[in-house]
Amino acid sequence: MQFDALPPELVDLVLQHVEDGQDSSLKACASVSKRLRLAAQRRLFESLQIMPPERRWPPWTPKEAVAELDAVLASSPELTSCVRRLTLSTAADSAGQWAVTDVSGPIARLDRLRMLVIACDTAYGHPCPWADIHTATKTALATRLALATMRELELRAVPLAGLCELLTLMPARDPELCAPLRLARLSMSMWEGDIIGPQLRRPPFRIVPDSLMLYVTPLSPLKERLADVIDLSALRHLQVRVKTPADEEFVQDTLLSHTTRTLAHLWIKLEHFSFDKYTNTPPAGTLTLDALPALHTLELCLAVPWDSDMSFQVLGGSHTSTWLRNTLARIAAASSPIRRLLLWVRVEPNIAGETSRSLEKVLVDAFEPLVPLLRTWAHARFEPALTVRLHLPDDVDEVDPDMRTDALDIVRDVFGELDNSIVVEEEVPCAMRRRI
Repeated sequence: MQFDALPPELVDLVLQHVEDGQDSSLKACASVSKRLRLAAQRRLFESLQIMPPERRWPPWTPKEAVAELDAVLASSPELTSCVRRLTLSTAADSAGQWAVTDVSGPIARLDRLRMLVIACDTAYGHPCPWADIHTATKTALATRLALATMRELELRAVPLAGLCELLTLMPARDPELCAPLRLARLSMSMWEGDIIGPQLRRPPFRIVPDSLMLYVTPLSPLKERLADVIDLSALRHLQVRVKTPADEEFVQDTLLSHTTRTLAHLWIKLEHFSFDKYTNTPPAGTLTLDALPALHTLELCLAVPWDSDMSFQVLGGSHTSTWLRNTLARIAAASSPIRRLLLWVRVEPNIAGETSRSLEKVLVDAFEPLVPLLRTWAHARFEPALTVRLHLPDDVDEVDPDMRTDALDIVRDVFGELDNSIVVEEEVPCAMRRRI
């Protein structure tokens, strides 16, 4: 039987079996037929990363690299139409020349973007602050952010003042100049010392995200200014890290109190506590969830140390366990019981000289205190679907090839007396960094 063209269903079936990152397979598909070529091309060029040029001989100046990229995009409009995700990265800019280079030309050619990532990460000890980025580049980024197709914005090491500047540089998107910018997802990662930034000015309009991820340490500097930039009234998904009591207070008073009608999915990670310096007081688990009637899914992420030379209770297990117990104890009081509860437990990879026995002690110490609490829930007929996802070190097999299976069995035994419906599974390494 002969076909004039491959059926779309067959094309989709072939390409859905090609995993991300398998560019050679996609290129092979593109050589088969025009229909496969177009579909494979969309996958191959879906994401574009603009970053400092690699070392080569003769050396390339940033200006020459940008001109080369702009020429390629100008001669291949069919490629620019495929790009849905743009990442502007300053990583590896050890000479400090990349950020001050005008990259607006290539950026302006991408008119179908759905996601914009701006990464001002420190590389090789050379920070690249947002303020150093060329003004024309910032304007081009703001113009892309105004696209009707834009759905996601991710900022890494960009201070809140940088986000305000982006919003100020955006062209008018509709007749109402103060109309908010609605996004499906806003992600912000910032570190101590560069959270607010200099000369923060209130932007002409705010962002209204459906999903918000705040990886900020500490959170408290955002308390007075976050509302100037982000409108939380429509927020449905919240992903946040806590490390101190002040972080918990911020989550309660600044975030949860403004999402009482809409928040459906809450993801909290207890940051690893620095016990060697002991300069901070760990959070105690004081969050109140009884004013969130729409909340149906709660995910709690924490790390437990695996080190037989140091007592689990002394190293910090007691603080982790206390935070977890106190947080879970407040769930039953919620006005609308949570239907889905996920516990993400990451075993810290300190495995040199460790044994299955020491891992068993760590897991039992971490989970056993939860059993009486969960039993109380069952008696009160409050039984959310509970999933425990265990994240083990990548090289745990070097200790014992059977340790992965043993670890899952240990956790199942701890919860076994409660309900067979509790799901215990191992999580893949990258899953702890997944998006909501």
